Amino acid sequence: MNWTIPNILTALRLIAAPAVVIATLAFQDPLSYWIALIIFVIAGLTDFVDGYLARLWKQETAFGKMMDPIADKTIVIMTLIALLVPFGFSALIMIPTLVIIFREILVSGLREFLGNKSNLLSVTRLAKWKTSFQIIAICSLYIALLLNSYQMSPNDNVKGTQLSIILNPSPRNQSSILLIGSICLLWIATILTFLSGYEYLLKAIKFISEKNKND
Repeated sequence: MNWTIPNILTALRLIAAPAVVIATLAFQDPLSYWIALIIFVIAGLTDFVDGYLARLWKQETAFGKMMDPIADKTIVIMTLIALLVPFGFSALIMIPTLVIIFREILVSGLREFLGNKSNLLSVTRLAKWKTSFQIIAICSLYIALLLNSYQMSPNDNVKGTQLSIILNPSPRNQSSILLIGSICLLWIATILTFLSGYEYLLKAIKFISEKNKND
């Protein structure tokens, strides 16, 4: 395999996924959240850079086409699962996480079923938008978590504090508005994720119907 710069960036994004999880769960303090956020932001930037460089330098490879969506899905899903811990497994984050996981499993299954016709489910503009919104929403959640961590007193419980912010936002609490905004972004990303999955499902059903008619 040719280790071009775009391929290296894609591989690094895949490696970054467990690194973000470890950083998030290691100490659950502002420093670990900062490390997780920085790693995630850098990994998110490589998602935009590797494809651009591959096209610019004419270095598009089968490895890159295969690993790029895998790396995207891996880091988003693993990070969302890790964030459930500091946010006390809030349903407002857990439900979007489960929907995103379900969609990725569904699309992966459809691609496997279609086999050599899997190009019918090539990445759409809607799918690119959902990835962008997922990355932005996760970054916002980390920033809200950091801001709230700095505002907490030593005796505060993280789970209780996070849930109270969501349910009882206070204008004096700077993290409350940001956290609510982050939750909204995550739900928008989830809606886009669902719609893109539904779009792929319709394409697969259409192909199966046409195939049955021909048979």
